[in-house]
Amino acid sequence: MPSYTDSHFTFDRYPLPTVNMCGTSRDLLLKGYLAARDAVADALAASEAIEFHPRDYFTTDDWDKASVERTCHEKNLKNFLGHLDDHIESLYETAN
Repeated sequence: MPSYTDSHFTFDRYPLPTVNMCGTSRDLLLKGYLAARDAVADALAASEAIEFHPRDYFTTDDWDKASVERTCHEKNLKNFLGHLDDHIESLYETAN
């Protein structure tokens, strides 16, 4: 089983796109990042809405493992939302 760690990145740890005349337009980049953000937010909301209870694991006694893994995946989705938000914020701050 993989080791799960906090994978939150900061501006210092990953580059943000630079809008320039030779690259993808700001509007097209924003459209893509906003669509991705909406999809990840929907996936997180759907995951959080799943009925998740120890009674469904009583025959295997794997509730603790399942809970840790689920929490890890939801945390990673939240971290990815932050990553997308950083890009979106940077693009909004970019002059037209």
